[in-house]
Amino acid sequence: MKFSGKKLEAARREKEFSQEVLAKKLGVVRQTIMYWEKGTFAPDKAAQDKLSNILDKPASYFVEEEKAEKQVIPISEENIIRLPLVAKIPAGYPEFSEDEILEYIELPRFITRGAKYMIQCAGDSMEPEMRIGDYCLIRPESEVINGKIMVMETPAGYQIKRVVKRDGHVELHSDNKKYKVMKAKDVRVVGQVVKIIKNAE
Repeated sequence: MKFSGKKLEAARREKEFSQEVLAKKLGVVRQTIMYWEKGTFAPDKAAQDKLSNILDKPASYFVEEEKAEKQVIPISEENIIRLPLVAKIPAGYPEFSEDEILEYIELPRFITRGAKYMIQCAGDSMEPEMRIGDYCLIRPESEVINGKIMVMETPAGYQIKRVVKRDGHVELHSDNKKYKVMKAKDVRVVGQVVKIIKNAE
């Protein structure tokens, strides 16, 4: 027996809920609902009970005979991680002050790639890959990783840029071509953006 993502999608549409609306009711991000419906992984028992209540379906409705060969990863406490969503890049990681943390968001561990916190994108310099409101999962780093999107501390403040090593110096590139390339001076590597979760709003 396995959890049916197709039945979840059908029940959600029957209620005329978007993935975003259902995610908010459950206290998860929209991408979690998307993964459940695709069958990438399955909600744990507690989440299934919440789905039953919200969507007015018995728990048995979401279960079907195991037929697919695709592996479904059950989401349980050991493979869920709670990441703090912070209002701004924290200067003192791993310590956060209470007023820096907006909320904690539960995500499947396998998509977090070592990230320790999340922020929301506030500008358009990294479009189209990263748009305003998207969630950026950040793994602390101390060295430049060439070609990757990094969080850099600069004299102008914290910036998220694609970092390129060239001719003995470091350049900060925006994916949005309307922004000029900046040569990095007096900068410090803070972390790497290891995952971007799109915001449906």
